[in-house]
Amino acid sequence: LVGYANAGKSSLLRALTGDEVFVDEKPFATIDPLARRRYLGDGITVLVTDTVGFVSNLPAQLTAAFRSTLEEVNDADVVVHVVDASAPSHLVRDRAKIVQRELDAIGVTSKVPKLTFFNKIDLLPSVNTPKLKGLVAGSARSGIGLDTFKDELRRILAPSTSSNDTSPHPPPPP
Repeated sequence: LVGYANAGKSSLLRALTGDEVFVDEKPFATIDPLARRRYLGDGITVLVTDTVGFVSNLPAQLTAAFRSTLEEVNDADVVVHVVDASAPSHLVRDRAKIVQRELDAIGVTSKVPKLTFFNKIDLLPSVNTPKLKGLVAGSARSGIGLDTFKDELRRILAPSTSSNDTSPHPPPPP
C-alpha cells in the first residue's frame, strides 16, 4: 500500500486484515512498513504491507531515509495506490504526481500492476465513480467498496498463481 500521508493506508490494512493496526491522522503515523497476511479467497493469500506516507518538500536527507523504507515495493506483485478522494481535486492530482515521482525514483517499473483505491468516499456529499480497470472507490473505515477492491486484487493476482496447482488453499491460521 502506497500513497500520500493520511490517505488511509493503515485504515485499509486494518479493514483487509481485521487486525488492530495503529491509525492516526498525523503525518508519519506509520514510520516503519507493517505487513500482514490475508486470505482473499480463490486460493489467493496476500501479504499486505503498509508503507510510510509520501509528503511534498521533504529535505533530501529525509527523502533518502523514507525511500529506503519503500525498497520492498519493488518486489510487490501489485502496488495499491491509496488516494484520499475527500481531498480537493487539485490536491488529489498533485499528491498522485508526488507518489508516482517517488515510485519512479525507487525504480518501480510499469511491469508491476497498479491498483488505485480512492478512499474516503463516505466523506463526499455524492459519489459518481466511473468503472475503470485498475480503479476502485470505497471507504476503508465504513467498508464501502471493499468487496469490489478484493475482487479486483484477486483478478490482478490470479494470473500469477499456478494453473497446475489444484490443491486446496485454506485460509492461513489466525
